[in-house]
Amino acid sequence: MKIVYTSIFLVLLLVGCVNSDSIQFGEARPPKPADYPIDVYPAPELIDRQFDIVGEASADIGQWTDDQEAIDALKSEAREMGGDAIVLAGKESIGRGFSTQSPGYGPYAPKDSQYYYSSNARELTRALVIVYK
Repeated sequence: MKIVYTSIFLVLLLVGCVNSDSIQFGEARPPKPADYPIDVYPAPELIDRQFDIVGEASADIGQWTDDQEAIDALKSEAREMGGDAIVLAGKESIGRGFSTQSPGYGPYAPKDSQYYYSSNARELTRALVIVYK
């Protein structure tokens, strides 16, 4: 029984966590402090000053993790690269989810069924990291 609880805990831990990564373009910049405010833009045309793109960051979030956690992870990556802001560049689903369904319902249950489940296990959110000129 202990193995079952440990397995369930590990699955929930992996599905609910955030992993982030980044790629820096050009010269390395000194990192910003942990409390440095990072601006978030949904599109580059909304930025009202000149900027340079210095890298790309990505956050891989579990299905029970909210989008704010992904944005927080992207901001953290931007700080590490010495960035001032991020421009959200898209989100994609990766992997498949899992579910337990009531007997008699399979993976092709009607969408209006209370037992219908269709989800991707993880989402990858990407952002460009910018510095103001």
